[in-house]
This record gives sequence, C-alpha cells and structure tokens, in this order.
Amino acid sequence: MRWLACLLFPCGLVALVATAARAADDDLRLNTVGYPTIAAKRATVLGAPSGSFVVRSAADDAEAFSGSLTSLGGDGLADFTQLEETGSYYLDVDGVGRSPDFVVAPDAYVEPYRTAMLGFYGWRSGVDVSFTYQGQTFLHAAGHTNDALLDFVGQPGVVKDATGGWYDAGDYGKYIVNSAITMGALLKAWEDFQRVIEPIGLQIPEAGGALPDYLDELRFQLDWMLKMQFDDGSVSHKLTPIDFAGFVMPAEDDSPRYLSPAGTAATAGFVATMAKAARVFEAYDASYAATLLGAAETSYGYLTSHPQNQRPDLSDFENAQYQTDDADDRIWAAAEMWETTGSAEALDDFETRITAYEYEVPVNWDWGTQGNLGVFAYLESVRSGRDAGIVSALESALQGAANDLVQNAASAYGRGIQEVYWGSNGTVARNCITLQVAARLFSDDRYVAACSDQVTHLLGRNEYNRSQVTGVGLNPPRFPHDRRSGSDGIDPPYPGYLVGGASDPGNWEDVEESYETNEIAINWQGALVYALAGFLPEDAGTGGTGGTGSGGAGGSGATGGSGTGGTGTGGSGATGAGPSSGGTSDGGASGSDSSGGTDEGGDATGGTTSGSGGTARAAGSPGSIPTAVQSEDDGCGCRTTGRTNPLAAWVLLATLGFALTRRRAT
Repeated sequence: MRWLACLLFPCGLVALVATAARAADDDLRLNTVGYPTIAAKRATVLGAPSGSFVVRSAADDAEAFSGSLTSLGGDGLADFTQLEETGSYYLDVDGVGRSPDFVVAPDAYVEPYRTAMLGFYGWRSGVDVSFTYQGQTFLHAAGHTNDALLDFVGQPGVVKDATGGWYDAGDYGKYIVNSAITMGALLKAWEDFQRVIEPIGLQIPEAGGALPDYLDELRFQLDWMLKMQFDDGSVSHKLTPIDFAGFVMPAEDDSPRYLSPAGTAATAGFVATMAKAARVFEAYDASYAATLLGAAETSYGYLTSHPQNQRPDLSDFENAQYQTDDADDRIWAAAEMWETTGSAEALDDFETRITAYEYEVPVNWDWGTQGNLGVFAYLESVRSGRDAGIVSALESALQGAANDLVQNAASAYGRGIQEVYWGSNGTVARNCITLQVAARLFSDDRYVAACSDQVTHLLGRNEYNRSQVTGVGLNPPRFPHDRRSGSDGIDPPYPGYLVGGASDPGNWEDVEESYETNEIAINWQGALVYALAGFLPEDAGTGGTGGTGSGGAGGSGATGGSGTGGTGTGGSGATGAGPSSGGTSDGGASGSDSSGGTDEGGDATGGTTSGSGGTARAAGSPGSIPTAVQSEDDGCGCRTTGRTNPLAAWVLLATLGFALTRRRAT
C-alpha cells in the first residue's frame, strides 16, 4: 500500500504543495481554539518585527480590527485585545499570510474546559468508563479492582481496599503527593471561580445529582485518598506495582499492586487537601465534609507528633517515586488547617514555617514545591490574627513573582517562565494560579492578561504551532505517552489531556515513546483546568460534551451505575476575572529554580517518570478546530501539511492518500 500512495501522490509533489501551503501561514502563531471575549488576544508573527496587521471576518473578509505590530526582537506581536465582538476571524499580515480561523466569544473556553474535565473521568480507576467525544466512543473496563497489597508495610499478603481514584499519568500508578497538588489546583479553581464552574454540566455518570458535577468528579479522587490513610494518621506515599505495566488496557494489567510506606510529605499533602475540601463540600454535604476534616485532623496530629521529615523507603520499587522533602507540604497543610478550623496552633505553625522558608513564593512550582498554595490561602484569608509583617513580606514576594511572569510573558510566545524542563507545560498552566491571586490582591489587570497568554501558548502560540492538548485546537498531540490511548485499538487518543511538553528547548516530540515530553499527568491537568476556568462565562449551560458516561462512584468505594452527560450550549457574560490589558513590568525575584523529572531524591517540579516504551500509533483526530491536517510519513519519507487556502484541497487529498499507508502497531 505504501508504494501505491507514493505512486499516486509523489513525495516531490506533496512536499511542493506543503511548502507552498505553509510558507506564510506557519509564521502566524496564535490560540487556535479562540479567545474569550474579555481575555487578552495576542498572536506572534515570526520574522516581522514591524508593520501592520488586520483581523478579518472569516465569513466575508471584512476588516474587524487593525493595528501595528510591536517588536519582539526579530518577530512581531499582534495585540487585538480590544476586539470583543463575537465572531469567527483570521489574522491577516501583509507579506506574511493568513492565520487559521479562530473565534472570539464569551464561551470560547467552555468546551475545552469540559474536555479537560473529561480527561479526569477517563482516568478513573476501578470502574467501567465510557464516553463519546466528537463521535468517537472511548471506553475501558474496570481495572485494578484488587488494590492493594500491604507487603511493604509489614503485612504480607494482606489487602487494604484502595480502589478508585484517578490514574496518575500515562501509567496506572496512583500517588498521594501528585494527587495533592492536583486537588489543590482543582479545589482552588472552585474557590476562585465557583460562580462560573457550578452551572457547567460534565459528561459523567453522576451528572445532575445532588452535587455540582465538578464536585462529583473531585469526590471520586477524594474517596480514594481517604483510603490511603493508615490508622495512625500517616498516609501511604503511593500505590503501584513493582515496575510499570506494559501498554495494555487497565483491566488487562494483572500486576500485583502495593501500598508503599508512609511519608510526611504525602501526609502533609493529604492534610492540606482534606482540610481544603472540607470547606468546599460543607455547603453541599455536611456529613462528608466532617469526614474530610476528621481525616485531616487525624493526619495533622501525626505530623505534629512526628516533626522530622520522613521519606518513605521505596527501594523495592522500580517506577516513579515522587520523593520530596516535606517543608513546603507542611506549610500548605498548616495554612489550610488554620483557614478551615481557625486553630491558633495551626496559624502559629504556618507563620513559623513560612518565616523559616524566608517568605518564598517560587515562580516555578509543582508537586515538589507546594508551599505557594499555603501562601495563597493565608494571603486571601479573611480570618483575623495574621501577622502584619508576614503578610507584607509574602505580598511583596507574590507581587515579585507575578511581575516576573508578566515580564517573561512579553517574550515571543507569551510563556511566563523562561526555564524548559520535564512537565513545564504544566507549570505554564499553573502560572495562572499565581497570576489570578495577584490580580485579586493587587487589582492589576496585567496579571490576568498574562494568564491569558499562558493558555494561548498551550493552545497554539508556541514554537511548534500546535495545540498541546489532545483533541483540542489545531493539530493537537496524537500520540501521547498513555497506556489507554496506546492500547485501545482506535486511532484518536483519549481527549483533553495536556502533554508535558519540551524538557529541553525545542525537543518536544509527538511520539508515544517520548514519556519525557509527551506524557500526560494529573498535576498538569489540574493546572490546565484552573487556567481555563478563569475565563469561563456566566451561565455557560448545563450540557456536557455529548454522549454517555458510565461507571461512577457511589459514595466511598462503592461502584455506581451509568448516566448521560447530555448536551448544552454556552451562554454569555463576563467572568469574575475582569478585563485584561497589556504591558510588562520589571521587579521581583524569580523565586527558586525548578527542574524536571521525578527520580528518587529529587524535589523538582517536573512530572512522572513512567518510562516504559509504547508502540507507535496511527494518526488521530485533528481536533475540535479542524483547520489543519498534518501527518508524518513512514513510507515515502516526506511530510505533508495542509492549511485553509486555495491549495488545501490538494494537501487534503495527499494526506488522505498517505493515511492509507499508516499501520497501527500491535
């Protein structure tokens, strides 16, 4: 078949067409999903530091907005933030070309948000999962229903129920430290944007129940975390097999799985999560909130009686460790305990620890540096009793970090951090938490605008000219390092997942084997959900992403039934974030540096190290904005790219012919 494709569509012709099609358009980098009405709207024009640009209606080419490019060194910035009229547009730069079409609308991020939340549902462990996205059904049978053995905590052959929860990443492990940073972002999204999150229906079995759909999804993870607590209040660090499973579906993985020994970092993250969740759930289920708080208090008691850092012995395990010291985790735990209970002891604990931490608010932060969540809880609290000097020092540190993010975002692709490391896409999304908190505390719209730039970067305004979220935007990742996507027998990958991105400048590869650049992980996903939630509109509707979901959780550990997500349309209105404006600012320290990976002994801010290789996969869906088709050749040795222009039909035909040559590895 490969020789036939090359005969019908000669490589030279395809390359010529591709070159003509992409010569101009690839130099325009923007958010290929679109821009919320109130958000900053910026695009990068490569190789054109000066000149003019026009935003035109996609319907009739009429001019909707025009402006002058701002120099970004050898490139240019097109800022059309003032364009607020709902519609479909494209960017037109004389001498450069035309961009793909994009929308400006209040609900531009509603479906990406729903799809990102659908990713969490797709990660559910221990239950049947089934949902439909863009006409394709994704499903897997319940796996890992015997979690987990206690061999490494002194009870060989004994099983403690630890079923449920989300898989951590592209592997099937479950880790408390990474769950904590994930839940911290998701619970904070609810605290900050409840008004716009609550009405949005999700495609989950529990949809339309007593809890808002969002909290139903979070409860599925919380129920699992509760099971990881030991009787003395310590919390198991992780639940995994000895080594990573192969590329099989969850129900086909029969590897024995074990609870690891406890550690104080995991225990502190557990305390913070449970205390924070207790506040969130109090208004909806007081009994459940009491359970969460009781668990937090028990584990906080363990921490106070064990003041030394305790790293769990994970020497019997070969896979990801998430080893980290507990100083930052204890800061967060104390802050959330104080905010939830008003405990003077917890307040003193936080203030003592953050003083020893030298009031640091890192620019780069992730699972190994969770203290920022404690700082944010403290600074945004309305409780009395805070030390004015500590408040002032932390506000100064936060403002410095936010200013650094704004200054960095003035770079070519709007990225708020300069460093590139394992999982740094997740940090780009997580920048929005720092920026949104700073925007509220200091009433500075520049911070919200920089947050918009972070999302825009992840959805196409980057050096790859590709969305970094599966199934969403222009030419999204098709081959993530994900066992379900790599073994389910269908072409498109599971949708809605933010991949980790480059670990060194320019090294991102959209190949399944590249766990270092193309894996997915819950900590990056939680950050993405937060970033998108900040730009959701009022009254976005109660529908899901379409299709049916099955296999939810009924209470703590019981298996639920099935349900329908339904459909809905987005509404309009402004988010709580307020308008955005441009500009940059100097000042402030950058905080601590971060590096990638999760190898044992590292306190880095990277992702997981689920490093078992997978098999090559066939090309997936081009995503929810199908304005481009791109394929990598494995027979002719050529690459084809098509865009919306007079040559697009030729490119599409070439790509379809080439698609016949693809074979799925089994």
